[in-house]
Amino acid sequence: FGRLIGQYRDSFILLEDDHGLVIVDQHVAHERVLYDRILRRLEEGEAPSQGLLTPRLLELGEAMTAAVPVVEDLLRRAGIEAEVFGPDTIKVSSVPPELEPEAVDQVVEEILDRATALDGVPERAVEELSEEIAASLSCRGAIKVNRELSRPEQQALLEDLVTTDNPYRCPHGRPIILRLSQEEMERLLGRR
Repeated sequence: FGRLIGQYRDSFILLEDDHGLVIVDQHVAHERVLYDRILRRLEEGEAPSQGLLTPRLLELGEAMTAAVPVVEDLLRRAGIEAEVFGPDTIKVSSVPPELEPEAVDQVVEEILDRATALDGVPERAVEELSEEIAASLSCRGAIKVNRELSRPEQQALLEDLVTTDNPYRCPHGRPIILRLSQEEMERLLGRR
């Protein structure tokens, strides 16, 4: 993307290329990297997982609890170990390393809610849920704005971003990169 200049306000990575200034949103860039990585894991069926010291018990209602067996394998491939623990309760005992344990409740609830909505369309459910699981995990696992990154961390993120399927858009469609040409900057600053 150009020559690395540094980080701006612990939220954006700045670079320069032959045409001008390149601004990379570090959160959505990392989200894109994680999304592609998680989708590959879901396809390959190999996800790292870390056990929780204290399993999370989620009371989600009977409909969502009934959806657990439908998506149990998909959750496991994503690194989430979840099982029915009662008529309206599930137990989550492990999560992928990208996911903070506090975020697991919302992620699992979103996935099960979507699984119940797709209940009548099983042939689409796995594909759509795979993409939604990857998007949900990547969004919550991505580095946040206002987080200082060392120069090697900035460089590593940019190198990972280049290898993604779409380094210009996050999984939700937001732009990752903003380019300001030299001419545009000069015009905005009254030099042209």
